[in-house]
Amino acid sequence: MIAPPLAPYCLRLIPPSWPPRAPGSSFRRTLVPHRMPRRPALLALLLVAACGGDPAGPQSMARDALFDEVWGDFDRHYALFPQSGVDWGRARDAYRDSVVRAPSDAEAARLLGAMIGGLRDHHSDLVTPYGRYGAPAHVAERRHDPAVVRDAYLREPLRATGSGRIQYARLRGAEVGYLRVASFVGADWGNEVEAALGALRGTAGLVIDVRDNTGGNEDVARAVAARLYDRRRVYRLSRVRAGPGHADLGAPAETALDPGGAVRFAGPVVLLTNRYVASAAEDFVLMLRALPQARVVGDTTMGLGSNPAERTLRNGWRYRLSRSVQSTPDGFVYQWRGLPPHAAVPWPADASASGRDPYLDEALRRFGGASTSAPSPRARRPALGD
Repeated sequence: MIAPPLAPYCLRLIPPSWPPRAPGSSFRRTLVPHRMPRRPALLALLLVAACGGDPAGPQSMARDALFDEVWGDFDRHYALFPQSGVDWGRARDAYRDSVVRAPSDAEAARLLGAMIGGLRDHHSDLVTPYGRYGAPAHVAERRHDPAVVRDAYLREPLRATGSGRIQYARLRGAEVGYLRVASFVGADWGNEVEAALGALRGTAGLVIDVRDNTGGNEDVARAVAARLYDRRRVYRLSRVRAGPGHADLGAPAETALDPGGAVRFAGPVVLLTNRYVASAAEDFVLMLRALPQARVVGDTTMGLGSNPAERTLRNGWRYRLSRSVQSTPDGFVYQWRGLPPHAAVPWPADASASGRDPYLDEALRRFGGASTSAPSPRARRPALGD
């Protein structure tokens, strides 16, 4: 039997890592009362009240039922089997008996997570009291050194918006602004980009750096990108799993973005990307790829193009699975392949050590500026170039 996760009993704190919570939510401490009541019935009642006892809470599950529920849910709803190359039937044969006969719940969780991890999909994973299990860690060259950007390319110290999520400054060598967005995690801060754009008023071009941004909240990304839009544009197509066959997908659904906000930037934009740009950050890349005045420079993104659904098992364990296949408006499916830049730029092994950022150099070249020279007394009007 798969035992439910330990209840938050009165002698300890509710573990901050279980159950999983939405970003920004908190957990409540359950404290030991100073005096314990004498009557057993009253004691039981108070323990249930103080410790969050709930007859509708996590329940035990037989191992075979647990495995079949998870495997079957993926079999019916996971959308990326054709792209993954995984034979899901063989995965069942390889893992079912091992999960059912595992010597402990922790080992059963590890094995079930290994099966899901075999899909190599970072939007599909298993979360249990024993850990989170899923795809192997993404390993690639970072091709980004914030210290080099700060010391060699910025005309002034980086400033930050109210939440600290967006940093901005002016670049040396050209009248070009620099926006750094390291993450889209959180909510309701995307409109802060207006403060940065207002502070950079007068610049004729903009470099937006999302290198190492592994995603977060697409709504935040949309709020930032909307300040660069002039009209409604479609930036993505999605097809949801819609039948019993692994290749059965529904009709493509368009996702579009309208202009938004009181402060907008209509000039040319260069977006810097690397292999650690993923998920909602890739949505942001798609949004900018839809703009004729924007160019993507750097390296191909990670390739995490799906919309995950989250499930909760009766024992409290949770898992996610990718229910949709996402593509560019012209149909390029970027899951595992990534979104290629308009301009792929080589990154020499000694670039950071020599104080160079080849991606920023290319961005400035497109704007007609010199990367590390002192600001020119005559600012030239930038152009995107080839």
